[in-house]
Amino acid sequence: MKKISIVIPVYNRKADLPRCLESIDTAYENYEVIAVDDGSTDGSYELLQTMQIKNLQVLKNPGNRGVNYTRNRGIERATGDYILFLDSDDKLFPQGFDKVVTYVNENPHIQHFLFYVSSNQTKVASAPYTTSYKEWLTEHVYGDFTHVIKREVLLQFPFFEQFRAYENLNWLRIIKHTEPQMVVPETITWIDLERTDNLTKTLRLKSTEAIAGKFTYLSFYFNLYGKDLYQFDPEGYMKKFQHAVLLGIAAYKKKETQAMIDASPVPNKGLYKTFVSVTPSVILNKAITSKK
Repeated sequence: MKKISIVIPVYNRKADLPRCLESIDTAYENYEVIAVDDGSTDGSYELLQTMQIKNLQVLKNPGNRGVNYTRNRGIERATGDYILFLDSDDKLFPQGFDKVVTYVNENPHIQHFLFYVSSNQTKVASAPYTTSYKEWLTEHVYGDFTHVIKREVLLQFPFFEQFRAYENLNWLRIIKHTEPQMVVPETITWIDLERTDNLTKTLRLKSTEAIAGKFTYLSFYFNLYGKDLYQFDPEGYMKKFQHAVLLGIAAYKKKETQAMIDASPVPNKGLYKTFVSVTPSVILNKAITSKK
């Protein structure tokens, strides 16, 4: 029977931790729970140390380092054959973990499982199906899932710690390595999309810093996956590329934007470089940050 490690990044989730951890309700014995506190200031770490949760280990980062750093520390500590990622403001539905156990033990040849969460429960599927790297890269498959992945894969492809967010940079790398993935149309996780401190909301382009962060992410994305995307979906590539060019200008990173253009497979590079040179950064910055 496969051992499963549940890795839970925690940052200022004191109010949600009991709901999350107590939802791991199972008679299965071969599992562990690893909660990694990312420098919480609300007493989350202190609460974790007092909670009587079976097979729970508690780690603490040296300061607030972001979800990618935090997940890597949990992966390193884990001893399971597979790792299930659970956010600390979410919870497993009853029998949710047992469904994971069943599929993992019955399909040992699969390296990567994706289970439905509450936000995609309206997707219609009557049986497990497989997906591919191409489908993910071209966004024919997208959205939130609960990921369950072989630990050896995650050790080979750790999350990029220089980014505090943008986890998809590594998900695509993992998906390319593990295809085909098994998507299981069983809704096992409830996710909280209403929190005012939801990470997606904090990444909105309301400051030069946020714009620069998004541009850096896209530059990194193109370096890793640009050639593949251009081959699979040239139109989709161009939309993403043009968006990155605008962000680079607005972030006052014209030199870096020119370098991204030079490295790209797009035609008419000279026209893009001229556009970068003549477009005022301050005007574009204001136009983006003032959008509702």
